[in-house]
Amino acid sequence: MLIQIVDSQARTIGAMKEELVHEQNILHKKLILLLYDRDKGLCLKKNKHQNKKDVWDFPINVHVPINISEEELAEKNLLKLDYIKCSVKALIRNQLWKEKREFISVYSITSRNIEITDLDVIFLQKEEFQFAIKKYSKIFSEYVHWANSLRLTFLG
Repeated sequence: MLIQIVDSQARTIGAMKEELVHEQNILHKKLILLLYDRDKGLCLKKNKHQNKKDVWDFPINVHVPINISEEELAEKNLLKLDYIKCSVKALIRNQLWKEKREFISVYSITSRNIEITDLDVIFLQKEEFQFAIKKYSKIFSEYVHWANSLRLTFLG
């Protein structure tokens, strides 16, 4: 897949294959979507990452391909989640993660009564999340740890 590569101001300057971007350590764009149910808490989905281990991650955590904005990509990916029927609400942060060479756009959606049939999806309240990330840190993706370190996981 061709993904957007960017300059130091997060302006798109071209496209490159995803594998080459990481091999050559080139700045690029990524999208993360934080999904909340007002009653149940933060949504996390079990995913396989580069190390091939199952980890809990955000339901949408993707590189940004060419010819699409982050918001359009978020909307498109939301359509794939059959347990949520709402639109993207708020961009809460554009942040450079220097070590990963990624400009990450973090969007947030809050909904109510999200019905889940997928066994690989959980909701955690703030206290449950804080306990779990301290006690069982290895089961969470590096992106969950990154967002938590910036205090993006539970705002307000």
